[in-house]
Amino acid sequence: MIDVNLMPGDKRKRRNRNGLLPSGFVLPREVIIGLIGGFLVVLSLWHILLQVIVISRYVQLKGLEGRWEKLLPEKTEVDALIKELTQRQARIKTINQVRGDQGISWAQKLQAISMELPRGVWLRNLLFDEGTLLINGSSVSKHKVEMINVHTFVSKLKEDAGFMKGVQAVELESIKNREVAQVTVADFIIRVVFEEDKINEKN
Repeated sequence: MIDVNLMPGDKRKRRNRNGLLPSGFVLPREVIIGLIGGFLVVLSLWHILLQVIVISRYVQLKGLEGRWEKLLPEKTEVDALIKELTQRQARIKTINQVRGDQGISWAQKLQAISMELPRGVWLRNLLFDEGTLLINGSSVSKHKVEMINVHTFVSKLKEDAGFMKGVQAVELESIKNREVAQVTVADFIIRVVFEEDKINEKN
């Protein structure tokens, strides 16, 4: 095949010089190997730098975990103290309400409970909190009228003027039977709600 170039000679030389590298320029093998080696060295250094950063972050994390473990017992003690303080404040508030400074005659209320308590009915505990008195007790009867006795007790409390003074409502919240040595026992909870103005009086 014959290639005929009709361009003048000076034009041909100028065209050959337009590339980035002179025509016929070839990088030596040593230079290429050096460039590749340098690139690999840079990658290795970057990898080492990342490893150093990761290790430093790990060391910092372990240090923080160690500090947290040292502070954990102190935090537990502080939480326990806060819980105890909250419980004591709740007890003080309840005691202040029960003392009788709020217009509630507790002696009168307790006397009415004692007087109206039917035979075979006994109380396990009284709990007063936030203007509500919970009366927990049990009832037993040879004639299987343990539940009737509880309802009778609630009715008598409602009819007692001394007990109902300052009281908004008396309700039988729950009653449940259980068997003890082949004897039926009725466990009950009575809720007594006091009038709000009596609770807040003198506060």
